[in-house]
Amino acid sequence: MGFFYTATDKEIYAIRRKIFTKKGILLLYNNAFEKSLFSTPCFGKYSNQLHTYDLCKLTEDSMLQMITVHILGSDKWIQIKLNIFQLDNTIKCLQQLNNVDGIKFHLTALTISEMRLHSDDFKGIPLLNYDFMFRNHKLKSYCTKWGLERSIKKLEHRIVTDLTNFDKYVARWHKIFSPLQTTIEGEIIGHSNMSFDKRPEMTGLIKRFNDAKHKDKKHATSILK
Repeated sequence: MGFFYTATDKEIYAIRRKIFTKKGILLLYNNAFEKSLFSTPCFGKYSNQLHTYDLCKLTEDSMLQMITVHILGSDKWIQIKLNIFQLDNTIKCLQQLNNVDGIKFHLTALTISEMRLHSDDFKGIPLLNYDFMFRNHKLKSYCTKWGLERSIKKLEHRIVTDLTNFDKYVARWHKIFSPLQTTIEGEIIGHSNMSFDKRPEMTGLIKRFNDAKHKDKKHATSILK
């Protein structure tokens, strides 16, 4: 009876937070990311069932890379999301964003170009994608305490590997999307009158969906032959 082991939801929640705070944050700092300087950032406990971490990086060509990490008490995932915006070239350092209200960067109009690692960064059928199925950021199932420890080490390894080589996900983002040009407050430059249904085309989403549809159709045709 004592052979099997099941951790509580509270323990699973704490395990995932520990992996990201002890390993993930330091690796992102090493890659020039910083805790968001906007006046409305989250960096830690948001509620009893949610921890959120907002980090930013500004490139030499004024590209703002934004990472949002969600760890929910109700599941087994570490959700890592990337979005990129083109700021005015007068913005040369993150300190210029200090205490600016950045809430609009997290609203629906701009999150249409948000990419969740191992979820939104591939084309085709998810169940046929190796990254989606086996390299995701989920604490895998287990039956024993030894199995839980093994699952923890595997998740920690995936987080360390992905965040150490995070530039490849930036490259993937650019293959899927085109960065929106915005002000430091998150206002889309030159598109104040653009309707919401036009924005997916502008970010590259329409092309991505059409490419995926074509690939799925081609795959289905090959199976039926």
